[in-house]
Amino acid sequence: AEEIVANSRGHAILAESTSLRELAALVRKASLFVGSDTGPMHMAAAVGTPCVSLFGPTRPEECGPYGEGHETIQRYYQDGSSAERRGSDNQAMRAITVDDVMLACKHIIDRPKDEPSQQVA
Repeated sequence: AEEIVANSRGHAILAESTSLRELAALVRKASLFVGSDTGPMHMAAAVGTPCVSLFGPTRPEECGPYGEGHETIQRYYQDGSSAERRGSDNQAMRAITVDDVMLACKHIIDRPKDEPSQQVA
């Protein structure tokens, strides 16, 4: 996280240790949330913040983010049980590129408010 902030040219910040209540307030104020399939992503979606969600071995169609206005990215999916997929070599997350994420962010920023979400395959 510190490396991302250091290379963000001032566009990212690293929050100190936060409570769930503080996290909800932070993501509610954000214009856009970028993150993996985690609790903070679901919290951002729940408070109405558009999300660019990065998916590794989990299925975006089963695991959210729920609601409209989000983009999901999954470049590689490994068949098998949930435990087998989670125990893989992280190939699914490594297949997602910075360009994938930037394009998904641009889709959200440029999208008319009434256009539906989409998944980047």
